[in-house]
Amino acid sequence: MTKQTAAQQSRGLADDGWPIDIDELRLELTRRLLTLQGMPRRCRERGCRRAKACIGKSLRCQRDFPSPPISERIEAARLAFVQKLLRERLEAIEKGEEKAGE
Repeated sequence: MTKQTAAQQSRGLADDGWPIDIDELRLELTRRLLTLQGMPRRCRERGCRRAKACIGKSLRCQRDFPSPPISERIEAARLAFVQKLLRERLEAIEKGEEKAGE
């Protein structure tokens, strides 16, 4: 076992660096999305602003600055788009163009 693997295991991370626990995975994904959205720049937690990334345990950025509500029409259009992409991906996998794990 290498030092990196031992460190990852002590923090509960898989070999690819993602958390093993599903709740921790959701939290990590949310943190990364908030960081991509630029939330840490206006977050009230000093650590988030310093690190320029969402690092707070409470996800204060999300609580203080909630996403604006979207209309049912836009939500339905987005869901239809995602379903279309999934359908196309499944068809490509079934045809053998792509492997399922890629």
